[in-house]
Amino acid sequence: MPPQALIFDLDDTLFDDLGSTRAGLAGLAEVHPALKALPPAELLRRHAAAIAEREAQVYAKTLTPRQARVQRFEALLSAAGITNPDGELAAQQYRRAYRAAHTLNPGVLDVLEAIRERSLSIGVLTNYARETQQEKVRALGLKPLIDALLTYDETPPKPDPRSYRAVCTALDVSPGQAVMIGDHWRNDVAGAVAAGLRAVWYNPAGLEPPDSTPHTSLSSFIPLERALAVLLG
Repeated sequence: MPPQALIFDLDDTLFDDLGSTRAGLAGLAEVHPALKALPPAELLRRHAAAIAEREAQVYAKTLTPRQARVQRFEALLSAAGITNPDGELAAQQYRRAYRAAHTLNPGVLDVLEAIRERSLSIGVLTNYARETQQEKVRALGLKPLIDALLTYDETPPKPDPRSYRAVCTALDVSPGQAVMIGDHWRNDVAGAVAAGLRAVWYNPAGLEPPDSTPHTSLSSFIPLERALAVLLG
């Protein structure tokens, strides 16, 4: 039976978050020579580690996203040998370059429009703050195409089964009527399948699946007809 709703992850599925992150870090490095001296891949690794170190506190709401962001950049600059870093200023410098690089992954807009033409519902389920993700959705022109956006502000983060059930409820479908599409194996494939949804792994790098969780892989949203065949089953 064809699905009644398609639920997408946002970062690095619909939106090229990695590209924006690289641009943000490059912008920050332009004003901090100590960061510019690092290989871009190493700077990206350190940045990802600084995010991961604070993730649990953000999800537990013992740190606000802003506090975590400031601490992240203070840690990043301190590790590069910069004394008394201004984390707030660094966050602003990063975010200017990050936002300027916002772009959808190729083919996304055509796919979402085709789904809407078929009278199917579209949801977005994301493990980040509503304010930030709403800003991206508006900037990328996605708002008119999305019926429900759920973040960790409304529901426990993926892969908690309550998150998938909550977005299904918001879209007025059962888990068995929905497909989850995303790039993160644990959050968008394994967690979704465990909650009763069908899963499509957005896998542009062509990675091997880490386990035998049933899923379909999608390497690109282009060409449109092939992408729709995978998404709609």
